Amino acid sequence: MILLNLTCNNIFLFQNLSLDFTYNRKLNYEIAQNDLLFPDSKIKVRKSIIIMGANATGKTTLGRLLCLIYNYLICRDEATAEIISHSINQPDKESIFSIEFAIEKVAYRLLATFDKDGLLKEELRTCLIQPSYNITTLREKLSNAVPMQYDRIQGRNTQWISFLFTPTEKKCIHHYSFPESHSFLVCALQFP
Repeated sequence: MILLNLTCNNIFLFQNLSLDFTYNRKLNYEIAQNDLLFPDSKIKVRKSIIIMGANATGKTTLGRLLCLIYNYLICRDEATAEIISHSINQPDKESIFSIEFAIEKVAYRLLATFDKDGLLKEELRTCLIQPSYNITTLREKLSNAVPMQYDRIQGRNTQWISFLFTPTEKKCIHHYSFPESHSFLVCALQFP
């Protein structure tokens, strides 16, 4: 999984946090030589990042946020959603995070909204990444993709989305659950 973009609001102390791990122009630094998303891709992603700052500026909290979101992607259970709900800074307001990531040549954008009672709604969009795409084109394709959605208030529980990463089997599996308690697994991708 390669992280492309992360935004969040009202989780821990982060308000309107936006981190874009991609860049458009070519860099002539040795560290940037392997920054292509995949061979022949036009998308450049920072794969090496140094986080610096004074004491008590949020470096560890950023790591906790990344770990929490990654666990949310993998675990997808009520306990993980509850941890996010307990991490809301202002309990009377919703907290939101959006994460863009790629696995192999498939891009994902997950937008999740929480309140003090847990997961409120989420939306997952996916698209194949063509070698000709730059990051702007990829984000347009993700924005235009038909989303899979969950909405607790409106009763739209079309699908519960989860990602099961099984590195020993070299596969990423999506798990879809439906309101009638029927579920199925789809083997979606091969890891390199």
